[in-house]
Amino acid sequence: MKKNLRNVIIALVFSICISFFLGKTERKLFRLSRASYSYIKSESFYSKSDLAKILGKRHSPTNTSEKILIPDFENPTKQESVTVEYSVDMALQQQIAQLLKRGRVPYGAFIAMDAKTGQILAMVSHGIPKENLTLRSSFPVASVFKVVTAAAAVEKGFLSHNSMIPVRGGFHTLLKRNLFSAWGMNTEDAPRFARLISFQDALAKSVNSVFGKVGIFKLGAVSLREIASRFHFDQTIPFEMPVDSSQVRIPDDEFGIAESASGYTRLNTMSPIHGAMIAASIINDGVMVEPSMVTKVTDSQGTVLYSFKPKVLSQVVDKKTAEELATMMRRTVTDGTSRWAFYGMERSLSLAGVAVGGKTGTLNGNSPPGRYDWFVGFGSKKGRKIAFASLCIHSSRHGIKASQIARSALETIFNPLIALKNVPKNIISANYRE
Repeated sequence: MKKNLRNVIIALVFSICISFFLGKTERKLFRLSRASYSYIKSESFYSKSDLAKILGKRHSPTNTSEKILIPDFENPTKQESVTVEYSVDMALQQQIAQLLKRGRVPYGAFIAMDAKTGQILAMVSHGIPKENLTLRSSFPVASVFKVVTAAAAVEKGFLSHNSMIPVRGGFHTLLKRNLFSAWGMNTEDAPRFARLISFQDALAKSVNSVFGKVGIFKLGAVSLREIASRFHFDQTIPFEMPVDSSQVRIPDDEFGIAESASGYTRLNTMSPIHGAMIAASIINDGVMVEPSMVTKVTDSQGTVLYSFKPKVLSQVVDKKTAEELATMMRRTVTDGTSRWAFYGMERSLSLAGVAVGGKTGTLNGNSPPGRYDWFVGFGSKKGRKIAFASLCIHSSRHGIKASQIARSALETIFNPLIALKNVPKNIISANYRE
């Protein structure tokens, strides 16, 4: 009995000593070697939030890697050099930068990402030196918000892409008589002379009154706020640089609901990177992934301080709803508001076999002042899925359109050799339509 008790005490003392020694060793390794600590913990030394503090709101990268100075780990009063490697395609980056520069637009932004992994392929900001406009959320979301409204209506089973809806008045205005005196949502209540439009054509042609009625008679303010939150409005976007949160302010009055549902308001704003994330979630079966531009960070000794790993942010809609939305968005480039920018796409060698969809948005804004022209969408071919957001802010003279920028980017991404041989000399659109 005494022998057993002695053995238990010896084992207990031994285990305490070993635990203390290992803990002390790990703390020492933590102080002396980040590589050893990362190995022990099987994770990157830095997180995305750490990198956001270190990198700050940097301008668009000009190389696939760069060296920057950060506070030294062991001595914060000193600085050390680290190498940051980016996932951007520099050929695509430079091409889009040149298009915006030559396209006669005071301000512009473009971002493209892999919809499955979230890796950024291009991040271009034009017009304001030392500020990355792709991360700024002062831009009215405009008619791009119709995609969010459509997601709620489809997921709840109220509408499908081929549902017919009575429509009255012009497509791009929002008048009360076209909302409340236009036979509601029921085709049976509409007179024989009433115009009917399918839900997918209403999205493709950006019919404000239809989406205003969907907001009033089908969804309401609560449902709109809920779906907007699921699409990550009013939430922090995890990224290696600080991103402004996109904002949604949906009032409770009926006309205010109609304005929000149709995007006919300046109260709701969005950053270009968030627009690309929304498009990515639709082409990625409703799954929204975290965006990432940094693939690796290493110190001067080659120790890996950060390494990219794809991460799911949330399931914003179910797979069936995402497929329905993708079908509706493809209509935009074939028969909708961006048909002229993608005219002849089916005969283009650069876009052969690429399924393209998107949503335009046009609205005047003040920060910076101008006419905001959005095209948010996706392209997919043989399992590769690319999402993007293109924004051009025009002055009194309209320059290149956001949808033209997007087409050029998709041609380069999916068939770079052909695309580079066929860059048009005159890139300025003669017509300006939503």
